[in-house]
Amino acid sequence: MKTTLPQLFFVSFFLDILSVALVVPLLPTFLTIFGIPMSYMGYVQSIYGICQVLTTSVWGKVSDVTGRRFVMVISVLGTALSFSLMALSVHMQSFSLFLFGRVVIGLTRQSMTVASAYVTDLTAGDSTERACLMGRVTASAYLGFVFGPAIGGYLTETFGAFFCVVLASGFNFVNVAVMYQAMPRAPSQRQKQQDAKIKSQPTHLLFFAIELMRNPYTILLVLVLACASAAGILNQSSYTTMLQDRFAFSVTHSGLLLSLSAGLNVLVLMYAMPFLLARVNNDKLAQGAALCTFVGYVVQFLAPTPSFVVIGVILCSSTSALVDTFLKTQFSMVCPPGRTGEAMGFIYSLEGANRVVCPIFSSMLLGYSSRGPLGVGAMLSFLGAVLIYFFIAEPRFRTKGCARPLTSQ
Repeated sequence: MKTTLPQLFFVSFFLDILSVALVVPLLPTFLTIFGIPMSYMGYVQSIYGICQVLTTSVWGKVSDVTGRRFVMVISVLGTALSFSLMALSVHMQSFSLFLFGRVVIGLTRQSMTVASAYVTDLTAGDSTERACLMGRVTASAYLGFVFGPAIGGYLTETFGAFFCVVLASGFNFVNVAVMYQAMPRAPSQRQKQQDAKIKSQPTHLLFFAIELMRNPYTILLVLVLACASAAGILNQSSYTTMLQDRFAFSVTHSGLLLSLSAGLNVLVLMYAMPFLLARVNNDKLAQGAALCTFVGYVVQFLAPTPSFVVIGVILCSSTSALVDTFLKTQFSMVCPPGRTGEAMGFIYSLEGANRVVCPIFSSMLLGYSSRGPLGVGAMLSFLGAVLIYFFIAEPRFRTKGCARPLTSQ
């Protein structure tokens, strides 16, 4: 791989994700502290998604115009402020202040969007190199979730939730300076010739969605990305409850299984994917990975014993990250020139929308069966696998203009 990212960027990005991983698993603890019923969990989780939908594409466009570093620093600073507000809410016993902290992080947090656009800046025209580099960035994120939940749980049990959130906030305030040094000062998108064009283009997601509708290939990419994201969020938001109901898993055992899942994602993206891409056709790898992801969901859904759950988790964890990286790489390849941040922001806005709807839908499904979210996730995964196999990863479908780059307005 010719193109590399600064090592300091990976360190800063890991610290950013680690701080989030320390706090996110504590949401049920916060509700207990404030005396809020657990049935409100889905609504609390959805606040973040609503704010992401409103701002992700806007911040993506801002990064196209002002530079990636500015938006990334704002993202880290916003996360630090959000955690400070959450810590203050615990101290003051104010649920309203806690919700305000969730709004702040939802409005400002854009690290994955900017990181994806940054990789696209550096790897113009080479899909394999871009996929490997995106995989390394995503692996850094998963690595944060390998250690974050376990450390956060231990710190909360030992010192309390207040201490854990204060520590996460401190991490991010320090990380502001680290990220500032790690990011480039001026990316290629800041060229004067493109600035005027970008600034004159409409920012609203609706306009970008209309432009996407002109291209059959991007329509399918967006549909499969939405299905894959929804399946994963449905699974994540109900995982602990499902394991407790079906197999009497403790919180510790559930956390270990989630850490195993994140760890496998790290290994696959860091080592297995570059190895496989050097020997296997990109499209064939995506087709096989999509099929294995579907099988993993089915195995977990039908699992008669905890051992089968672990097998299903291993299948999903080993392949879903490959599918996600392939899809986002393909989407970045057809992004309009000079609008990479806005385009990747659109994709992460879809994930934000799923984070609004899926936790609530998952709670409804859990009311009928602990297997409900997994069953819907399996169906969404099956639809995605079919579309990947017959269309998205089919070279003939990408020819004759179907995968032509979107044109700037």
